[in-house]
Amino acid sequence: IGACCYVECSALTQKGLKTVFDEAIIAILAPKKGALKRRLGPRCINCCLIT
Repeated sequence: IGACCYVECSALTQKGLKTVFDEAIIAILAPKKGALKRRLGPRCINCCLIT
């Protein structure tokens, strides 16, 4: 899947929610060189997927 990290959170209690968004910000601001372009294609620049 090529994820840079795994973080859990609770929608009910919002426990870990800030960590999820902090990690997403870190991942998009300091990506591995070429990793996003290879995975997501040439039309996606600085994409971040949170599922």
